[in-house]
Amino acid sequence: EIAAARRQVDHLKKVIAAAFARQMDRHGITVSELAKRLGTSRAAVNRMLDEQNTSLTLNTLSRAASVGFPAGPLAVNLE
Repeated sequence: EIAAARRQVDHLKKVIAAAFARQMDRHGITVSELAKRLGTSRAAVNRMLDEQNTSLTLNTLSRAASVGFPAGPLAVNLE
């Protein structure tokens, strides 16, 4: 059961990372700009955008999502 839960969390991180990348493309936001909005480094944003990097916490991704895009906060369909 723990392994299954871990797989679900890893999947959610991948979905969220892909959603960030789509929104950045859609609104012309660069890695540098998102890093500036988050008050972090470009390397940290690149790790967040890496769908294979599951080491980030959902808390970090949630904080990043709250920064928002021109259309408002990031919305992710988890279905």
